[in-house]
Amino acid sequence: MRFGIHELEVEYADPREERIRKIRVRFGDDHELVVLDQDGRASLRLHNAAIVVVLQACGPLCQYERALNLLRFYMPDLAEP
Repeated sequence: MRFGIHELEVEYADPREERIRKIRVRFGDDHELVVLDQDGRASLRLHNAAIVVVLQACGPLCQYERALNLLRFYMPDLAEP
């Protein structure tokens, strides 16, 4: 199986507008990342064959920000300044 990005899909809220409703990135190792706008609130969905994680990405100390803080804490060598 080949790794890397295999597909990028952009879905617009309305084809006549430039407002994006969903962005989906598929990777070659059966991983997927989806950024979704639902009624003005953003969420981030990560999944592979074994697990799905959905993080709300709106507002201070949202789930997305808290997850990044945990990753920085447990994997400090991967965090960029």
